[in-house]
Amino acid sequence: MDQPTFDLHSALAAMADYPAMLRRLGVIRVIEVDLAGSGIDPSNPGGVTVSATPSWTYQAPAGNVRIAPVATPVHLTPARFALLGNGLLDAVAEKLGVAEIDVDSAATRLLDLARQLVDIALPGQAAIAAAGPLADRLTLPALRNAGLSLTQAGRAMKLRGKLAEAGKWYSATGGFTLSDAQHAVKGYVVDVWDDRTRRWHTLCARRGTYKLPGGRTFTADDEGAVSTAATAKPEAGTGTMMYLHESMVRWNGWSLVAPPVGTPVTTESPDRVPKAAPASGLPGFEVSFVPQPGTLPVLRFGRGYRFQMRAVDVIGRADPLNPTSTDFSRSVPPADKPPARHLRFDPVAAPIVVPSAPMTEGESVDIIVLRPDPGVLGFVSNLLAPLLGTPPVRHLAPPKVSVGLCEEHGMVDTAAGRPDPSKYQMLATRDRADLTAVGTVDPRQPHQRYVPGTLTVAWLPDPICRGAVVSGYPSGPVKGTFDPPLLGSWPNIQPVRLQVVEGTGDPGWNPLLRLITLPVPRGETRIVQLSSCVNAGDLPVLGQVAWMTDKGTPPDVINATRADLQAGQVWQVTPRRQLTLVNAVRTPVTAPSLVNLGNDSSTPRTPGSTVHALVGDVGVHRPSTGQIALVASRTDPVDDPAAPEPTTRTTVTRPPLREANTANAQQAPALPVDYEPDPVTGAQVSFAATHVIGDTRRHQVSYHVEGTTRYLEHFVQRGEVTFAGQEPLRLAEAGIVAGTATVRSLDGETAYREDADFDVDERAGTIKRSANSGIPDNTKVEAAIVVPPATKLSDAVTLDLPSTARPEAPQVAWVVPTFGWTETSADLGLRRTRVRGGGGLRIFLERPWYSSGAGEQLAIVLAGGGPIDPNDVQLRELVTQIGGDPVVKSEAITGSFPGIGQFPLAADGKPALSLPELAGRTPAAMVAAAVHDVQWDAERRRWACDVVLPAGRVYQPFVRLALARYQPNSLAGVELSAVAALQWAQLAPDRSATIRLHALDLTRVDLTVAGWSTSGTRAAPTVPNTVSAILQTSSVGNPGDLDWTTVGSPDGLPLTAATQPDGTTVWSSTIRLPRPRILALFRLVITEQEQHDVGGRLVYSDVIRI
Repeated sequence: MDQPTFDLHSALAAMADYPAMLRRLGVIRVIEVDLAGSGIDPSNPGGVTVSATPSWTYQAPAGNVRIAPVATPVHLTPARFALLGNGLLDAVAEKLGVAEIDVDSAATRLLDLARQLVDIALPGQAAIAAAGPLADRLTLPALRNAGLSLTQAGRAMKLRGKLAEAGKWYSATGGFTLSDAQHAVKGYVVDVWDDRTRRWHTLCARRGTYKLPGGRTFTADDEGAVSTAATAKPEAGTGTMMYLHESMVRWNGWSLVAPPVGTPVTTESPDRVPKAAPASGLPGFEVSFVPQPGTLPVLRFGRGYRFQMRAVDVIGRADPLNPTSTDFSRSVPPADKPPARHLRFDPVAAPIVVPSAPMTEGESVDIIVLRPDPGVLGFVSNLLAPLLGTPPVRHLAPPKVSVGLCEEHGMVDTAAGRPDPSKYQMLATRDRADLTAVGTVDPRQPHQRYVPGTLTVAWLPDPICRGAVVSGYPSGPVKGTFDPPLLGSWPNIQPVRLQVVEGTGDPGWNPLLRLITLPVPRGETRIVQLSSCVNAGDLPVLGQVAWMTDKGTPPDVINATRADLQAGQVWQVTPRRQLTLVNAVRTPVTAPSLVNLGNDSSTPRTPGSTVHALVGDVGVHRPSTGQIALVASRTDPVDDPAAPEPTTRTTVTRPPLREANTANAQQAPALPVDYEPDPVTGAQVSFAATHVIGDTRRHQVSYHVEGTTRYLEHFVQRGEVTFAGQEPLRLAEAGIVAGTATVRSLDGETAYREDADFDVDERAGTIKRSANSGIPDNTKVEAAIVVPPATKLSDAVTLDLPSTARPEAPQVAWVVPTFGWTETSADLGLRRTRVRGGGGLRIFLERPWYSSGAGEQLAIVLAGGGPIDPNDVQLRELVTQIGGDPVVKSEAITGSFPGIGQFPLAADGKPALSLPELAGRTPAAMVAAAVHDVQWDAERRRWACDVVLPAGRVYQPFVRLALARYQPNSLAGVELSAVAALQWAQLAPDRSATIRLHALDLTRVDLTVAGWSTSGTRAAPTVPNTVSAILQTSSVGNPGDLDWTTVGSPDGLPLTAATQPDGTTVWSSTIRLPRPRILALFRLVITEQEQHDVGGRLVYSDVIRI
């Protein structure tokens, strides 16, 4: 910047604020006129001319300088001759006042509050307004001190009037008349009256040191003046608006005309601070000022002050100060008002919080984490930092304040009420001290320090911070006091400690240990407020209390406020600092409880659907559960024809979730859980899920809800590791919690990506470099993981999800008849009966089975409803039919279409099922089904199903089975597959064979065979079936089938047939044993044959031991 150039007139103008210098230069001459001897009558207005003729020896060349007399006309009047009466500004007439607070700061904060209130009132801000009580978020700002300010109402308008009047002089031609002594006032000396000393003190007495060009220096005492200063925007030009503050001067305990002692604080680096210009503005001329020793009063809280302003004329003169004057008529406050008290409005800041140990994962100074179960089972790499479970401790200390605030509290005064010079070094030392001077640097957070032992308060503590208060517990605030040590005093203050422990009780204060204990229930987070408190003796210096008293606040309100102040509960005086107390647990305190789970009625399943929509309610421990996930597990049968036998396959998936009743919400693998209970569902969490099954089969799915701890971040373990090639590095035996593994460079600048730079085997607990990893090989990096467990599972709720598509039609391999034998005895074993059950068929089915999922069955499709029209070929081909054997004479078939009740082995009967093949018929055609289970035949590697259809009175009828797969758990209309109709198969008749032994005749055996039979065949119309018995004996103790020999004729003994009244045929005969039955082993081989053209046909055979 270019140095300005000065001529004589501008140089003299620049020195106008230094009358002592101008007097030395002879520019100012004081002329005293003795009015009594001058002939001037002050009471008679008129013009007076004062002339002066300079006279000195000058060295300028002759002719170059001409000295002429100077005449200045002055108009004097009795009313305007004196400077403002007694030289004092009339404070009452000029509307002066005293401001006790920083008005600018308060106004700015109130404007910010107003803007926030307006924003909330705007449309679309309802969500913000509902975030919490308005009073908790938007409150009146705290006030601050800035010394005492003298203010003038309407100051700008007064200045505007003076400027307009002065403009007339500058626009006039020729000389102007000094018509008023006030026109010669260039500023004011400010004096303050102190109610402690009860004297007036000047705030403008100064001692100036003047350094002239060439090095000459002199010192002079005088009184400086404060004058009006206005501001404008830097870019403003001529004619722009200027701003004049209504605060005339502000006294903060120092001189108003001399700068404070010390070096100004700047935020700029030293090399960027411009070199200061000379205070005088003139090159080579320097001036500095200090207050005249012993002239300044002290500014102290609780004292009362008055102000007066003595006018200073253009040559620096002011009426002398009368220190003992009691005339307060022109002072502010005026005589009829009490002095303005200097009171403290600055808040007492919350205590300083200092850790006692390095910060752990997820922790900060204000987030205090307790880990009751930090350890895990199994191996954890020693490369990872262990987690500690010791209760966390914080030091609480009074906040640091400025030297000025300590002075205003009188903390460095002598008994006489003046600053004590002996305390200067203490102030200087403690003013420089802060937390950076104590403790140890936290290795993980270099900006933070911790103090493992006892914290020493090395700074200047707030004089009225008497203790630390923690509020937020139902039992009320708990307070720990900041006390000086025994026989000690301020500033030697002892801090207190704060410890978080697990528990549900009330907080406590132990004065012997100086320890505040804060219990937090397991798995919960508690937010508390930390504030300072004051004592009853501090209340008289608090401005807020004085204002309440001055404004006539009811006594009960004042007393309640005083109590709250001592409890640290008035935020404008003792603002709060929020502390978050965390009792972090590895897993939720309790497992989730799946209260309700069912189908989402708003999204019903449709035929062919492969997705199932669910809704449910989960009971969770909200404080410790951060999120929930739905885990679906199912075990399905798998029948792969290439495999030797059917197997099972277990599938576990995690259907995505969203909050219930939020249809447009995005689904996610996990649903966050709010800490606070929901207003509607309470502790429960309602969710909707979409389970993508992937097929149309029926599945039995077990659903669990997995709850993940809210405190994962507090269980991260990190350390420096080195990855070599793609070799897995095992970090934890228990595994790695999904999504928690991170790898980054040691400087933290590079974060590597999972699946791109490194791969994680969560089950094995390993991490390795990926094939194209950006992680440098064999270079140390930082790895971080969370070791399980971190979740808890609810009990399972199993849902049977129906099939949504028809099964495939069964493929029949072959059908064989089946027989069943039962044997009973009576009369002490003398009567024994063997019954052969007929009417059975075994159906062998081709693989695979389970085309519709687990529980698939084989249905015998039957006619349902009313009789079938013989001409309805379509329906007849889709249902099971039965008919008699045309080559034998037997009872006639009473119905060609068997019913459900005729199948005794059926697992279930379905009287009305629909077949798509019959769709569109009028009236609607339904079928019935006798549903049978199927079994795996490992020998034939086929599925088999046994069907029994008793023939009743009909001898060996033929049946044509209509088969279909049946899925009992299906959507309506898709239960049955397409029908597979078999060839006709003949059903064998039932037979019973009874032998009766005689107790006294050991060689006699009576044999009877009974059952429904034919009365003849086409070849032998009148000849019923023939039954014969062959007697066999054995000499072996436990004979096999080949150890028997026939006794008598190999054709056996024919039995005699007789028809009973009920229509059954009974064949009987008496057989004689060659010797008593107790002397040998005997058995009877019974056969029954039909008579046909080509010979007999065996229809029954059995063996009975005698």
